[in-house]
Amino acid sequence: MLDLSCLRSIGFDYRYTLTRPRVDVELPDVRRGSLPVDPQAAEALREMDRRRLTLILASDTVPERPRGPQLDAAGITGLFKAVLQSHELGYRKPDQRFFTTITDQAGVARHEIMYVGDRLDTDVIPALEAGMHAALVAPAGAWCGPLPRGAIRISHISELLPMLPGGVR
Repeated sequence: MLDLSCLRSIGFDYRYTLTRPRVDVELPDVRRGSLPVDPQAAEALREMDRRRLTLILASDTVPERPRGPQLDAAGITGLFKAVLQSHELGYRKPDQRFFTTITDQAGVARHEIMYVGDRLDTDVIPALEAGMHAALVAPAGAWCGPLPRGAIRISHISELLPMLPGGVR
């Protein structure tokens, strides 16, 4: 297991990281392509905020699907120091400028940041290349193959809580 006691900031992808892997497709927001925040993920974020970790949302987006409405609906907008959306930045993951922007917004050293996402190619590998820690969100039973050295696999972001500073060891 990774030693995450040095973490001071966590960056999160949105889709399937802060949302449920499977949702009711009849929900109006889902039909428009916007997945709601998972309530259990929202509570985990609140706990991370209570532990004084700097939270950054950093997600590939298109102008028609900004993340703000879903964050507002979940009551978690104020937990994030920054909400970085690729359509506003002008570059997407895995571009290293994306991860440099996370570091700049977090205001801490790269080795004090973990990036959490649901894809190896655009989330985990580029975060590790940027000098960050990385976590792959993959539901239990989903095959993902071997992880790169320095990455961990979780099925939900709440699984990070015992590993983070201030958590039960």
